[in-house]
Amino acid sequence: MKKIKIRTKLITGFVLVAIIAGIIGLVGYNSIHNQKESLSNIKDNRIPSMMAFSEINKERMIIRSQTLEVMLVLSQNNLVSVKQSLKNILEKRAEFDGKKWIKTGHYPNLSLVRAKRVFDFKNKFRENIKPGAIYMLCWIIWWLK
Repeated sequence: MKKIKIRTKLITGFVLVAIIAGIIGLVGYNSIHNQKESLSNIKDNRIPSMMAFSEINKERMIIRSQTLEVMLVLSQNNLVSVKQSLKNILEKRAEFDGKKWIKTGHYPNLSLVRAKRVFDFKNKFRENIKPGAIYMLCWIIWWLK
């Protein structure tokens, strides 16, 4: 290395730096080209399908809201029968849980306690029950299971 002239060393160093810069440039160019293809794939294939999916989801929500409106109308028409059915279900469940508890001699299971909570809630607000409250009571019963 000592016998080589400075001029040769500098030229060799610049050539090596140029080759390394060229390799980095080629890698960058290929990456940009691949990214361009990926973006065009997203634009041509994925975005239209996502738009169609959002349209389907919008229609599903419209159907869901219409179904809820029908349920509210039906619950207003059948409010008395729904209240009676709910009361019968809760009474039978509490009766079954109570018999099971007495028979086995164990602590009451949680469903009996939950049924009592629902009965207490229902009795407390019996006069103020509105059609939407029946739905809410059913949801509370499901949640307490």
